[in-house]
Amino acid sequence: MIFSLIDRLKKNASKDSPDLSTPDLSRLNLAPAEPKQEESASAAPDMTAWLERDLDLISTSWSAFSDDPSHKNWTEFSKAVHNLHGASGVYGGGALTRLTTSLQRLLTSQVSAMDNQALVNLHVQAFQAWAHGNEEARAELADAVCEALEIQVRRVV
Repeated sequence: MIFSLIDRLKKNASKDSPDLSTPDLSRLNLAPAEPKQEESASAAPDMTAWLERDLDLISTSWSAFSDDPSHKNWTEFSKAVHNLHGASGVYGGGALTRLTTSLQRLLTSQVSAMDNQALVNLHVQAFQAWAHGNEEARAELADAVCEALEIQVRRVV
């Protein structure tokens, strides 16, 4: 449906209008409800690359904001956290969803992120620890780190 809409837009575009290039839809799940075994095996590396890119964006945008607490850097960091939270279920949920929920709660509170820089840093480091652990390590991280961070955010917010 999306591709037919794009094709119709291209056909109806006048020569004076800007070129309508096909948008990058690679992150959309357009696969059938039950993909074949070979398809699901080939899709896994893409998810890993997306997760790594999203986690790198969290780290780099937080570093940029820490170095220069401008509105632009704050917006980039907040957007990165929001996007990771939205995709956390696709990436496995669990600890990642809890971590992003906790960090979003802190970021949307009336408390300044710069005043709680250590707490935000712990969240960012927990994302990296979560990403590099195996399933068992991720489950242990969920219970230990998430609970501690959630308690700290409740104290601050």
